[in-house]
Amino acid sequence: MSEVTSKNWFARHKILTVVLVLIILGVIGSASGASKSSSTTSSSTDSSAPIAATATPKPKLDIAGFYAKVQNGMTKDQVVALADKDPGSCTESEMQGLGKYEYCSWYGSFGDNAFASVTFKDGLVQSKSKTGF
Repeated sequence: MSEVTSKNWFARHKILTVVLVLIILGVIGSASGASKSSSTTSSSTDSSAPIAATATPKPKLDIAGFYAKVQNGMTKDQVVALADKDPGSCTESEMQGLGKYEYCSWYGSFGDNAFASVTFKDGLVQSKSKTGF
């Protein structure tokens, strides 16, 4: 494909190009977020160490149930309330003339490969997808 034809294709398919870029960024963000781990240790002799035992763990997110409840037009705050937890990762981008896009993923419990991703356009749900079912 010649360079001129390639540029014309991207100019004619701006939305598709944005969606592809968001998907690629989401996959990269999901991969890097899944590989990160944190370790918290506490010692009874160190009074400045955080005490993790006092925090009540949130129940495992039912990805299928969460996915079914997310509807186009919802705000990010509404989606976070449905999940009862913040997303595991988010990627933002803004393109002149197309608006602001945010791609966020919510994960199941550790070892569960299922996750749901939501794309927000200008703060409202535009699309959703689920993986691992």
